[in-house]
Amino acid sequence: MRIEGFYYPAGHSKKSAAVLICEDGRCTLSDDQKVLFKAHITDFRISDRLGDMPRQMRFLDGELFETEANDQVDALLRSNRHHGFSALLHRLESKAAYILPLLLVAGLSLWFLYAWGLPKAARVIAFSLPASELNLIGDHTLETLDRLALKPSQLSEQRKQGIRARFTGLTDEIGSGFVYRLHFRRLPENAADAFALPDGSIVVMDGLVELSEEPWEIDSILLHEIAHVEERHGLQSVFQDTLLTLMVSVMLGDAVSTAQAAASLPILLMERKYSQNFEQQADDYASDYMLTHQVDTVHFSNILERLEASYATEDDKTKMTEEREPESSWDYFSTHPRTKDRLLRIREKMIRGQWSD
Repeated sequence: MRIEGFYYPAGHSKKSAAVLICEDGRCTLSDDQKVLFKAHITDFRISDRLGDMPRQMRFLDGELFETEANDQVDALLRSNRHHGFSALLHRLESKAAYILPLLLVAGLSLWFLYAWGLPKAARVIAFSLPASELNLIGDHTLETLDRLALKPSQLSEQRKQGIRARFTGLTDEIGSGFVYRLHFRRLPENAADAFALPDGSIVVMDGLVELSEEPWEIDSILLHEIAHVEERHGLQSVFQDTLLTLMVSVMLGDAVSTAQAAASLPILLMERKYSQNFEQQADDYASDYMLTHQVDTVHFSNILERLEASYATEDDKTKMTEEREPESSWDYFSTHPRTKDRLLRIREKMIRGQWSD
């Protein structure tokens, strides 16, 4: 088989007319004066066919042969059983009737990857990291938050010690691989909130403590945050976002380095919003613990209702009579499911627990 084209020496942009002659997989490239190169078809790489774009054959030493004889290159590949994906791709893209089905398949594939593949991969990665190696992430993130938003706690040491004692009782009973640490901070305007970091650090705001009326109200929130640590929800969310960013970057031809992705972890942790599924899992964890220890989950419901009311502005409170859900005024770490739905779920679990007794 004879294929005409142009030859580019390794490391040079100057081209010269050349002819590639192949027989039984053995190819010889020559110009008008001499043989330039001899190789077997398996010793050089042939670019895929894309429309009428010239095909490139790149040899091991860097030499390049370029030709517009796409049909002859396809025939060469077919005769040597190397046509495969390249020829299939060309046939598909050249048929208008295939475009819509291909778009549908591509869309479904991307949705499956986003909805199932990325979360699954993120979970595997999150649980592959030993709990002992997560301290750097937690410390770095807390330091960043202390610079950007958090202020020192103004609670009395007696109040802190009482909460720490109960918290230690909870974590000692759980007995996981995490070393839990409880931190107290204050938010601007003394907003009520709490959040967990991947290493087992849980940060409680003064506003939440001052909002509580009974120790189990704070304990229920702490149990909710412990669930986020135990199930590695924060890490799963960060890795899922990072994998999505990498996937999109690769598709667009602008890959993000691992170092850049790792450097952005604290910011992703600050901005990440837990999914409703993660929040429901954490609510269930706290409710199940309380029911197992014969503690009324009404304490959990009460603190959630008070938290919701503390987030609402005066305008929100007026509109709540119209069944409108107010929004949190501080939302660094999580957007929870609708509070009404959470309360209903908690109360249903309480009722089921009573019936099972």
